[in-house]
Amino acid sequence: PFSADGTWTAGSWESRTSPSNHAQPLEISVSRGCAFACFGHIFEAHPCLWHNDCIQNEGGAQVEIRNARAEEWELFLALGQYAFQYELSEADQEDWKRRFESLHVWGAFEGESLQAMLIVIPLHMYLQGQSVEMGGVASVATWPEQRRNGAVKRLIQQALQHMRSEGQAWSMLAPFSYGFYRKYGWEMLTEHRTYTLAKTQLPQPQDVGGRVERRPVLNGALAKELSPLYEAYASRYNGTLQRTLEWWETSVFKRKSGQAAIYYNEANEPRGYVVYACKNRNLHVHELVALDEQARRGIWRFLSNHDSMINHLYWSAPMDDRLPAQLPDPRIGQSIEPYFMVRIVDVMGALSDYPFETVSGASSVRCIRLTIEDATCAWNQGVFELTPEAAGSVRVSRASADETDGLNGVSLACDIQTLSVMMSGYLRPFELYRMLRLQGDEEAVRMLEQLIPARPTGMLDFF
Repeated sequence: PFSADGTWTAGSWESRTSPSNHAQPLEISVSRGCAFACFGHIFEAHPCLWHNDCIQNEGGAQVEIRNARAEEWELFLALGQYAFQYELSEADQEDWKRRFESLHVWGAFEGESLQAMLIVIPLHMYLQGQSVEMGGVASVATWPEQRRNGAVKRLIQQALQHMRSEGQAWSMLAPFSYGFYRKYGWEMLTEHRTYTLAKTQLPQPQDVGGRVERRPVLNGALAKELSPLYEAYASRYNGTLQRTLEWWETSVFKRKSGQAAIYYNEANEPRGYVVYACKNRNLHVHELVALDEQARRGIWRFLSNHDSMINHLYWSAPMDDRLPAQLPDPRIGQSIEPYFMVRIVDVMGALSDYPFETVSGASSVRCIRLTIEDATCAWNQGVFELTPEAAGSVRVSRASADETDGLNGVSLACDIQTLSVMMSGYLRPFELYRMLRLQGDEEAVRMLEQLIPARPTGMLDFF
């Protein structure tokens, strides 16, 4: 902690870079203003305190946090298969080996023994119609005999530092436990509305014109056909991935087996598609994309024409879907399931690049002072000023906590989880204000309601 005279004393640290310097004390005393600059030199000289982090497990053994080496791919594969209870074929193992070096894989090692792992996948997601860089956290796993020794916590901290250095201001993950990842700053982003329709509840086929063409093989050629339709649809949501053609083949078609059908309107323009599988008298809709109402009706006509082959249809739709309101019998099976989580990794980067809404009319409020609390990422702690400018843009800057802005400024405070769900669009500012998660001046909340465009969240992928 900082003392009254503005200096900070860390006391004595033990460097554990090697047995030879195991117990060298390191006294640190720096001024408030140069703490981070000094830390850069200290951690460069003592790498176990920073990038190649060394910790001790419960037995006192040293555990090193570092990047995976190319020849260690089998160690990580073995842990992944055990933790997530799957088994790759020989062909899939070769594919994993090929892709291993392109991923950012981190491991917690005791000597040459892998204890825990985490992968950061460099991705892009849509946010207010724009593509932004995002770090996808995946394959967080630990051998059972090594769990609860702090290794995963350090892996997460290392991953966040890495994402920030790579310019990934946002991160997403599919959690095994929402409570666990909330501790590290992630929060809810998306939900699914899962439908179950008996065949008697399928929409009545309507003649809407156009045609549907089936594509029985899911391959690269099909990905090129579907990709423009998907991107146009995905950009309507916050949180959806921007897909590369490689992602279509290595992820989408790997998980969503079956076949596809494309809807063309009367002008012979592709306007929607469905990826589905029909087996054991059940029709599973893996992905349904319609760019307009005509395409939606054309695709549902195609699906309803399977009524003689199936007993039930299953589909996980985005939360803004209104299928029941368009059915003769809306009493279908419905459930809401939480899905992905989101986190702002770098507040300054995320806010500076955010596509705020242009606010019409003059405002009596000159700026919003937003105080952020982030227990995991120290670089996000502090006060950020959002200043609407005459041209309609918003200028973002940092301010010191004790700096006053008495000229038409309003203040708000929240933690990183609250900021993440607000800026991602999952919850609106006034919703968070009523929940007491966003605290401060109501006028500032009203301004944020104007500045943050309303757009639903969604996610059609998994990693």
